[in-house]
Amino acid sequence: MLEDTDSTYEEIENLSNTKIAEAVRLLTKEQGYVMQNYIERIRNNDIAKMVKLADRIHNLSEAKLASIDFQIKYIKETEDWFIDLAKGTIFENDLKNVLEDLKLQIKHN
Repeated sequence: MLEDTDSTYEEIENLSNTKIAEAVRLLTKEQGYVMQNYIERIRNNDIAKMVKLADRIHNLSEAKLASIDFQIKYIKETEDWFIDLAKGTIFENDLKNVLEDLKLQIKHN
């Protein structure tokens, strides 16, 4: 099954096309995945990269509802991996802004 679905690669390919199915495959974290490898394969696929960045921005904006420990972990992961991934994309400023908003919320709690 692929990224948050009950679908196979073939089902996604049949419903859309090979490019979409490949992007979804790249976004799917395999058991025991290494974050550096995961990010690098996403970095090299424009569709997967845009989807991942949009998802990260949404998740950051919703993280304020999670525990402080989760928020801190998510901020660090975003700084370590996603700020660089977003460089030069339409999501670069949005990601930084949502990240800073979450940091400010933690600071005021």
